[in-house]
Amino acid sequence: VDSYNVSDELLDTLTSWTFGHMGKPHPWSLLVLIYNMGGPKITDVPTSSAAYGGRDAKFVVHFKHQWNEESLTTHNDLMKHHHDMSVALERHMPCKGFYNYMDGDMPCAHGDRDTWLNAFFSDVGRMQRIKATADPQNVFQSHLLPNRVPPSSRWPHVPVSASSTTLALAATTTTTSTGRPVAVSTSVRKVSTTSIATSETTITSTPALSDSVSSDLEACLRQAISSVVVRGESSYDEARRCRNTRVDIVPTPLAVARVRSEEEVQAAVRCAAAQGVQACARAGAHGFENAAGCSGGVAIDLQDLQNLAVESASKVAHFGAGHTLGQLYYKLQTKYDLVVPGGAESGVGASGLFLGCGRGMLTQLHGLACDTIRGVRYVDARGELQDANADTNPDMFWMAKGGGGEFPGIVTEFIVQAFPAPHSLYARDCTFPPEKAKALIKTWVSHLPEMSDPVHQMFTHITMWNSMYVNFPSLCFDCSPEQVEWFEAKVDEIVEEVGEGHCHSFAHSWFDQLLFEAGRDRGVIENRAEALMDRNQGYGANGPARASKNGGYLVDSYNVS
Repeated sequence: VDSYNVSDELLDTLTSWTFGHMGKPHPWSLLVLIYNMGGPKITDVPTSSAAYGGRDAKFVVHFKHQWNEESLTTHNDLMKHHHDMSVALERHMPCKGFYNYMDGDMPCAHGDRDTWLNAFFSDVGRMQRIKATADPQNVFQSHLLPNRVPPSSRWPHVPVSASSTTLALAATTTTTSTGRPVAVSTSVRKVSTTSIATSETTITSTPALSDSVSSDLEACLRQAISSVVVRGESSYDEARRCRNTRVDIVPTPLAVARVRSEEEVQAAVRCAAAQGVQACARAGAHGFENAAGCSGGVAIDLQDLQNLAVESASKVAHFGAGHTLGQLYYKLQTKYDLVVPGGAESGVGASGLFLGCGRGMLTQLHGLACDTIRGVRYVDARGELQDANADTNPDMFWMAKGGGGEFPGIVTEFIVQAFPAPHSLYARDCTFPPEKAKALIKTWVSHLPEMSDPVHQMFTHITMWNSMYVNFPSLCFDCSPEQVEWFEAKVDEIVEEVGEGHCHSFAHSWFDQLLFEAGRDRGVIENRAEALMDRNQGYGANGPARASKNGGYLVDSYNVS
């Protein structure tokens, strides 16, 4: 159904929860972003070609609560508001999520593994068969197993009356690979194994929760890997930390192995498998929930896998899985004058974004990130290095394109199609009073089919803050005078239909845009292109509001106007 009409009920709900429930923005804020998810670069790709499950989506509603984690009252209020907002929105939207904005608390899939998986992926049955074949001992954590539930089955409430001691205890609450909250004790837990039969083979499920690192595991890791941190060491808290500072996100891996080569990744996987604990990859540490923290397992930190090479004739790029997006963008443009269609925030790990089939400013021009993947190198459950592409291990290649954290292996290198980097960006930025938000969204959505055509080389979205701010920014990439003329006319047509909009235009560079998206104007990243190489600058690493709760719903079609 090619319908771009949006129901009044959805718009009323979205705007009332954004502007009507929260009052002053400090010490927290609510950001709502509506991004275009359609266009031929996405919809012309067969659904069966990738694990990504949102091929029919027209747009995505991404909402993000952000705050300083200074008050338990603030934490609980914001977590509850996010949950209640999700429930309200789900009355008017399908239960379809966007993996890179994953919300483990997605109410429509409350405790229902199959509903949760089908909200994100195109063919869950195929993913389960691949998992059973590639990782029968369940070395890599997964929600594909029959006894697993979504990453979080309810929003975590911390008692407001907690003393500092109680808060410290609350902070040791973690989640198992099933997503169930559990309290970490100091005793050693003996884990048992459970065999789960599938139609083709048997997966032996080893619970990922263990409370202390064994001497055998530590010795195995230290023998082969130069940088290993285990519980009890002074550097453990820093090594295990995720970017999200929410008090309920406290990863408790047995060990963090910071690897420098594919051989060290192989060793880490073999050590974990030999000791009956799980292995997990970490590249950017931007996972939104505890499931990203590898509690009870071995977290394999890939940040030093920084190789980059480009096949000059085909513009196919080979990059190490440790890159952040900022590092990848900077290297590709300065060395090769190329770009890949990824996300906007510089500190986000490229690995998670590509595996999750992320979107960004260049999506309508070049497609989703995972659709550019031509192959991956990965370490399998036996610790062997493998290749996956259209001809070799094709099931794993399919799984790499949108399977996200369910991929049964540790990807060490991506092989992706790159494109000529943009040099001149022409922007038209328009603002509206909050009472015009509903009309703006409705009008914007009605023009999406035209704006999604890659011939226009444009990116457009809508941003709303609970501080009563509505923004409609659009970009035109390396546009000719004729394309700029069409671009300005289209934006102005929307503004005129809505009324009360104020716009200004300006030209700038691709790096200027990336620095803006990374928080330059808020002082969280330096105003120089080289700062994109520093994973410790930008949103997530810096800034006052580093605790957040994210959610994102894909909207495919509506016939109620």
